[in-house]
Amino acid sequence: ASLCSRMLLQGATRKSIIIAFGGGVIGNMAGLIASLLFRGIRFVHLPSTLLSMHDSVTSAKQAVNHAYSKNILGTYYYPEAIFADIAFLNSLPEEHLKSGKAELIKNALIFGGDQYQQIKSVISGIDSDQLIKMVELGIAAKASLLATDPFEKKEAIIFEYGHTIGHALELYFEGGLTHGEAVAMGMKYAAVISHRLGYLSAECLQIHRQLIDLLPASLPHQTLDREAIMRFIMHDNKRGYLQASDQEVPMILLRTIGETVQNEAYPHLTRVPVATVDETLATL
Repeated sequence: ASLCSRMLLQGATRKSIIIAFGGGVIGNMAGLIASLLFRGIRFVHLPSTLLSMHDSVTSAKQAVNHAYSKNILGTYYYPEAIFADIAFLNSLPEEHLKSGKAELIKNALIFGGDQYQQIKSVISGIDSDQLIKMVELGIAAKASLLATDPFEKKEAIIFEYGHTIGHALELYFEGGLTHGEAVAMGMKYAAVISHRLGYLSAECLQIHRQLIDLLPASLPHQTLDREAIMRFIMHDNKRGYLQASDQEVPMILLRTIGETVQNEAYPHLTRVPVATVDETLATL
């Protein structure tokens, strides 16, 4: 509301255009404002982080957080253009490069195939060719599903792998984890949950750990308030797609690399007992 007021005071009109220069948060804020002002004005992305270049700005989803949940207030709205220049990445601190790499690892795990085969060869790199390849891999993964599911509500919901617990951790640590680090930890938890429920093999569980440990990603050293984290999990923005009781959490789980656990009622989502999620939080 504050930013909208400032733009209107500066003379913004229906002909105005917003340029979002920054990372994923800036892109989401700018996209949401652009979709709301005058019921929609033009905006352009100039992403400056690895995560935003290949992931966050490649979607029509524009949203901000609420106290209870990540990305819960938002719209679907397209930019006029996206201009990604990897020269910006040369100034990024390592933690932000790591954040972008975490989502690429997620793509490798959910798609398998070419995404999985190529990720190890580029994930450790920071030279121009490797950075370009990372951005291209991420865009290719998104494009493969967004063409037929632009609102990411059906097949493309698979991109939310690791995000149910990841988003909860991100909110809980209040900026102590980057988005990518939180998603990396969320994937570790999801893999263990899938293994405990008899879906994911011990071998695939180890593959998860090996890939994620290339980052590496870990939680800040402090005692977790599991009850607080579970409250965030129970307000996850995927609730409602799949009918679930208050003792179940709809989650994306993998059966193997490149294959999710399927549900006839809704693709890619599985009802997980709250007790299993809580026990996993307690033991990891």
